[in-house]
Amino acid sequence: MAHIEFGHTWWGQRWLDALTNIDYDNRLPRGKRYARNGSVQGIFATSSEIAAKVKGTQPRPYKVEMKLWSFSDQEKNTIESLVRTNPYYLSQLEARILPPELEQALTDKGIRLFPNNWKELKMHCSCPDWAVPCKHLAAVVYIIANEIDKNPFLVFLLHDFDLLEAIHGEGSTSEHESILDLASLLAPEPQKFNYYQEKLEHIDLSQIPDLYPASSQLLTPFPLFYLKYDFKDILLTGYQQVGKKLTKHLKTLEI
Repeated sequence: MAHIEFGHTWWGQRWLDALTNIDYDNRLPRGKRYARNGSVQGIFATSSEIAAKVKGTQPRPYKVEMKLWSFSDQEKNTIESLVRTNPYYLSQLEARILPPELEQALTDKGIRLFPNNWKELKMHCSCPDWAVPCKHLAAVVYIIANEIDKNPFLVFLLHDFDLLEAIHGEGSTSEHESILDLASLLAPEPQKFNYYQEKLEHIDLSQIPDLYPASSQLLTPFPLFYLKYDFKDILLTGYQQVGKKLTKHLKTLEI
């Protein structure tokens, strides 16, 4: 099994920078271990507040709370305007990438996205440990880092600003535009096809190129959406299974 790390992207690492320069940093390795072994049982984010439950040594999980600062209405308008008027920012965010240029543009306008230190997270845990952050708090910070990795819009949501909704919310599309749903694309009834065994026998499946080498280059071994195992091995196994099933199906196909 993969040794799960946290903060795979630059913005996920920036979030973790809040845990640097902590005097009692022995809590951090223990918190990371808690994050890896599934002790964090649930995280809920509402506005700029984060609530989580972390299983510890007691029968009941400890309650963890964090709160970041909320963006003002003026700051929200500035962020939305920057993203709307810059196709590069918008395209990167839509691809789940937080462009560093956007952070710099916001910094130039006095808007910070990430906490400078752990004190700005305003953390609290119900455990008896006096240290802040304790291992339970640290575990939640690590888990959030990987959630931010996968969805940089969460960076804004943690400041009580749904940037995705602001960009694509009500009124953002023309009244003449509509999004097709899946049901409208399906055929009303099953389609019937005629198969000719003698023609199928002449199909040379060896002419179909092996798509695994090209597909495997599109992803890293441990992509953000699947960090448990080497995803390339899973992809290869999938191609092999599909190939076997297709070959078996063609051999047993009847007219």
